[in-house]
Amino acid sequence: SSGINAEYGAKEPPPPRPTFTVNPNKLVIEPNSSEEITIHGFSNTVGAVKQKLLCQALIGKSTSKETVYKVDLFAQFIDPFLSFSEKSLAFTILKGPNDKLERVEKPLQMINVSTLPLTVKLMLNYPFLLCLNNGDETEETTVYLQSNEALKERVQFAPSYKEEDWICRSHTSQLTIS
Repeated sequence: SSGINAEYGAKEPPPPRPTFTVNPNKLVIEPNSSEEITIHGFSNTVGAVKQKLLCQALIGKSTSKETVYKVDLFAQFIDPFLSFSEKSLAFTILKGPNDKLERVEKPLQMINVSTLPLTVKLMLNYPFLLCLNNGDETEETTVYLQSNEALKERVQFAPSYKEEDWICRSHTSQLTIS
């Protein structure tokens, strides 16, 4: 593949590259004092990353920036690993002529088996919902898991999502994790 989209004649965008961010990105340091900064690393790919951090300053009444120091930042980004109690969930509903369709739930446990904490975004499409521990029902939630921490959620299916066809049907969806 040449990386050219023939239909539009535009180049495909390059894949996102790992980056480091500094917070705060600007600060004032008084003489004989120090300040603390936080460096965050983000990557969509696994592997080692090296990036140069350049600190520039306006010293005194100068209007031009001077380089104070340069630092090489290194990080080893790992693959996040999640383990699930089930590979799939199947809901079977048998409805009689006078039965009212009720929502049904199944448990799903997720364990962070990575060596680092993870922030995980979970997304489902209706008629499937995530039942949170606080009782809320949602199609999307973000959770934070420490290393080896387990999260017990429930997945709910709303069989009355399509009322016109009561004979036989199936609905498939995927839990999206990002």
